[in-house]
Amino acid sequence: MVISGLVFAGSAWTFVNYLGAAALVLAAAWSVVAAIVIDAAARRLSWRWAVRGAVALGVVAVAVFAVAYPRLDTHDRAAGGSDRDDDADVAVLAAAHGDYLFGARTYLGNEVTHLPGSLIVAAPFVAIGGSAVENVAVLPVAVFVLARKTRSAEALILVVGTVAASAGVWHEFLTGGNSLAEWTLLSMAAVWLATETRTWTRAVAFGFALNVRANALTAGATGVGVAARDEWLVAVRVAVIAGFVQLVLVAPFLLGGLARFTPFSSGSAKVAHLDALFAHASTVLPVVAAVASALAAFVIARSTRLARVPAVLAGLAASQLVQFGALIAFSLAAGSAAWAENWCTYLMLAVIPGATALALSAQRSPRFVA
Repeated sequence: MVISGLVFAGSAWTFVNYLGAAALVLAAAWSVVAAIVIDAAARRLSWRWAVRGAVALGVVAVAVFAVAYPRLDTHDRAAGGSDRDDDADVAVLAAAHGDYLFGARTYLGNEVTHLPGSLIVAAPFVAIGGSAVENVAVLPVAVFVLARKTRSAEALILVVGTVAASAGVWHEFLTGGNSLAEWTLLSMAAVWLATETRTWTRAVAFGFALNVRANALTAGATGVGVAARDEWLVAVRVAVIAGFVQLVLVAPFLLGGLARFTPFSSGSAKVAHLDALFAHASTVLPVVAAVASALAAFVIARSTRLARVPAVLAGLAASQLVQFGALIAFSLAAGSAAWAENWCTYLMLAVIPGATALALSAQRSPRFVA
């Protein structure tokens, strides 16, 4: 059930975007079939075959990326590409030339939405060819760490299988969007924090990993929630440290005014259609979605029904599902199917942390599940 839900969340937009609204039924059918196959493989395949499958899939993914990305990254709207990679590229290049990085625009004319932390991580990849390479570097490392820490065929197959079955993940990967790398690094930072919440360096790393895009900031409640399992003073300290990291990264760019800081200011245009519901809905409803997102993340991460690591990862996934699920509902209520479809693209962000949470809660490796 959880596998099919994650695959559906990660595939719905891609099916609808390329095949039409009726393809939601096809996406649902695909998610059920994929879940059955993944579950069966996780139960039956040995460790050796799981590793071989993951390596083979990784080689195929890199090969397909090498062929597809140059053809999609043509700055041609009809080519089926995306400007998510260009978002990071133009900002980093603007900074390299001494310009205000949030004054840059993508080839589609869109404003920069990456936060400074994400741009710092993307900078070395932009220097060697583009931020699209970030996924190719980060994802294999994450799979290696998962395999090494768990030594579980079941965990490896559940994560790799669920991610690979999600059409939206492939779309993001092949078009060069670095959201996959961002949320993989955030998941790794959250796991590191969950295993020892009293170490301030881990709270700093978690805070830095949160600084990717505005929608990720609500996921910070996961770190506070898992720290609250120890004691409330620890939770407050994690919140203060992670919050201070946001301030250090963002404050210098606010000196010219909030309107110039596009990761925050650009969001107003995306929710303007909500004012069709009632006055100031474009201000109130996104706040409601954000609060609900943070609350869900906190409650799940603090719950003792799951071990610490699966709980914090489930909290990350829930933060995005709740936030964008609410925005989808609000947009549909406002009569904007186009914006509802747009918000569906972000449901894909829940796949990596959600699949990893499922995998680690399903197996019994003492190194991760205590």
